[in-house]
Order: sequence, then structure tokens, then C-alpha cells
Amino acid sequence: MATIRYPSEFPTSTSPETDYIKIQFLRRDYSVNTVKYNEEGNTIVLNMPQKITEGLTQNFANSGLGEMGMLNAFSNRQGTQSGINGGALGAALQRAGENQALKSTLELMNKLGASQLSENGILSAAGGVVFNPQLELVYEGPDFRKFNFQFSLFTKSADDAKAIKSIIDELRFQSLPSTGARQTSVGLANMFTTMGGIALGKSLGTATSKTAKELFDAFVAGKTGNTSNFDPTAAINSLAGGLVDAGAFAAAAAGTGVGALFSGNARFIKQPAFLYLQYMRGADRHPFIPSLMPASIDQVNFDFTPTGNYTTLANYAEAKDKTLATTIGVNITLTLTEVTNLFQESLTDNYQPKAPTIEKKS
Repeated sequence: MATIRYPSEFPTSTSPETDYIKIQFLRRDYSVNTVKYNEEGNTIVLNMPQKITEGLTQNFANSGLGEMGMLNAFSNRQGTQSGINGGALGAALQRAGENQALKSTLELMNKLGASQLSENGILSAAGGVVFNPQLELVYEGPDFRKFNFQFSLFTKSADDAKAIKSIIDELRFQSLPSTGARQTSVGLANMFTTMGGIALGKSLGTATSKTAKELFDAFVAGKTGNTSNFDPTAAINSLAGGLVDAGAFAAAAAGTGVGALFSGNARFIKQPAFLYLQYMRGADRHPFIPSLMPASIDQVNFDFTPTGNYTTLANYAEAKDKTLATTIGVNITLTLTEVTNLFQESLTDNYQPKAPTIEKKS
């Protein structure tokens, strides 16, 4: 592993006032139950991009509560009081009678040639009023944060040319999936064990053995007690439908066995690495601009003609090694989506997203 810098002489930790971005590539470690990442590939250090933005998107929806908007449970903000005794029940009974009268009237009018007319339309046309929809804005949840970056890299030296090519190669490589993968997560084996236990429990639910069902209930609830008669491998075998030996099934699911499950040269592909981008000042995170959380690389684009014309380096034909960039520059565009939502609890005391747990490769 190495650090690729552009410009090649770019200072970072040696100059505490220097602002820059640091890009790492991470792969989720699915062998543990906690969220942990392993670093892979090379680290990229670049000067600040041309445009830096941050967006926080929350999803709200308009909901019409109708007469139920009178209920205290919905915290009606409009303060309307109507109907029998000014209550929601009375309003609901009134609405039922009104809807029935309007429905009958509408059916008759449609038979007489009316069209594009609704029950509210009758009220509007006849009296200039409509039912109050009692609109409320309800929260549906957060949205994933998306980011777009553009970097313009121009060759000013032979070292810059090498750095530009290395950056392009690294981004291209890390954004692609790989073949020949197999499932090695112990979490998958745990899921099969749990699901198999539930499947076995369904059969135990109709069994005559009360002791067996009690053991299963204790197993699901995580209670301690006499569970010596409960065999988890039977649960796995129940889920597997008896097609494979329970022990081999669990080993293959965990990636520790040599079974045929979840393996094969072309049956699976491994997802690309995540990109972790941090805004830095010297050796520390930037004090004002918040860094990103690990994000998927949705799209990466390379424009090898940033000036609008194809222009190559004059000395490339004389270069002994072919690691130099052949064009005078390149524009790189990145589209990223963070893989987790941002919550208040995700922030540090200075309102930065908490750094993920990363195990660095030596």
C-alpha cells in the first residue's frame, strides 16, 4: 500500500495549515457482528475539489386525516371543532351520512350525463365549499446522502504524470466488482441457524412433546436453562430440507468448510470497495467542513480531453517507462452515496460524522 499525491509535491502532515482531501478504499468485514472495515488499495491525496457541498435530505409526506384529524392523538393544528358535541366520533358519523347522500347524488348525476365530477365537486359547484382534508405533514424517514465531486488534474511534471495515471488506475480498479468470490461471512451461518431454528420450532409447535417446545422457546428467547436436548444442527438441517449434512451446511455457510455451498468460479461476484473521503487540514480532520462516511462509488467518469482537444505530452515517445499520462490532463467526476444514514448519534462532539473502525493493512 502506498499514498498517491497530486500534485506530486503536495504537502500534508508536514504543513499543518494545508487543506486537502484524503481518499481511502474500505471493504466491510462481514466476519464480525460489529461494523468494521479493512483498508485496501492505495490512499489518494488531492487538493480541495472545485466545489464542496453538503446536503441533508429528510422525507416528509402530506397525509389527509379527514374527520379523524379531530382526534387528540393526531395533534390537529387547525383547531377546528365541528360535528355532534364537537367530537371526532360525531364528525365521523356526520361524514358517513354526508358521503352516502353525495354518493347517491353523484351516481344519479352520472346517469344523467355528468362527467369528471366528484363528491367534493358537487359541494364546490353547489355551495362553494369542500371537505377539509385535515392535511398533516408526517415524517417518513431520512434519505441517503449523495455527493458529486469533480477534480481537474493537469500534468506539470513527469511525477505528476505518473501520479495522474496511478489515481485513474486506482479509481477504475476499486470501482469494479470481482469474480470468483465465495461467501465467507459467519453472519450468514448465524442467520441460517436462526431461521432453521424458527422452521424447526414451527414443527415443534404441533408436536406432542411439550418439553421439546419449551426448549425451543427458551432457545429463541435466549433464556438459560436445561437445553441439553436441543440440537441446533437439527434446525439447520430443517432449513436445508435434508439436502446436505447439517454440519457441512453450517461449515459451508461460514466459509470454513470445503462444501459446494456458496462457492464456485462464476456463481458469485464480490461487491466493489467503498470509498471513504475525508477533508483534512494537516494531519487532522478539517475543523469546519465535515468528512463523509463510507460511500459506494455509484459512478466514476474520466474526461481525457479537458481542454476540448486531444493533446498529448511531447516527451511521451521518449519515456523509458510507460507509466506517464499521455494527455495533458484529465477531469475526474465521482458520484457517491453514503452506505448508512446520518443521525444525531452519528456525530461527534464537534458535529463531525464519527470515523468508522478501520483496520489498516501493513
